[in-house]
Amino acid sequence: VFPRQRQQLETLKGVGRSTAAAIAAFAFQERETILDGNVKRVLCRLFALYGNPQDKAFENSLWDLAEQLLPASPTDMPSYTQGLMDLGATVCTRSKPKCKLCPMQNICLAYERDLTAELPVKKASVKVKQMPVYWLCVIDKQQRILLEKRPVSGIWSQLYCPPMVEVDTWSTWLAERDIAAESLQYLDPIAHKLTHRAMSITIAIAHSNDDIALTDSGQFYALQAALKLGLPKPLHNILPQLLTQLN
Repeated sequence: VFPRQRQQLETLKGVGRSTAAAIAAFAFQERETILDGNVKRVLCRLFALYGNPQDKAFENSLWDLAEQLLPASPTDMPSYTQGLMDLGATVCTRSKPKCKLCPMQNICLAYERDLTAELPVKKASVKVKQMPVYWLCVIDKQQRILLEKRPVSGIWSQLYCPPMVEVDTWSTWLAERDIAAESLQYLDPIAHKLTHRAMSITIAIAHSNDDIALTDSGQFYALQAALKLGLPKPLHNILPQLLTQLN
């Protein structure tokens, strides 16, 4: 039996609260409110609400407000929900809202106070962290590279990568392994952007010998075998050059 109530609908895979509410309202005339991005914008402007869109407490207050505005009669739910969706999608738009055509103009506080351009409050921009790191690329006599599987937590989760060390701990890390920094061959840094990080990756090349024993945490791979693994994009791009052009 297909569920009728919003709470039951939310148990279906891929169905969140707002989608479940829309199904319940349209199909079963349940008094449940939707709250997608368009509806949030309508409420923030209509009631001149300032709040951080990333703040869970503010979002919960919008849910409470939206539930208070539901029509009393269940039979009105489909038309009310459709009207609310259309208002946000076609009239109370993110930019250049059509306030002169809006049926809510006479009670809209944002329109009355000339705040439509300010509301809702824009999402705070994500601060990007600068992250300079070294990759120690150990290459053996058979032109194979040492790769180790990244941990579950952190960037490039469970991808295969050369040992990666942050710049601040690089000297100490080498000293603990009796690797002379001046014995390494350094390539120009590679810039790589992630969502919250701007990486600068400096490749330090070491040729495998008895003085470098790092195989406990990794394994040597030939080029074609390495390319079949899950690799970070910058490594995948530079690996052929690394293993075929270096002596």
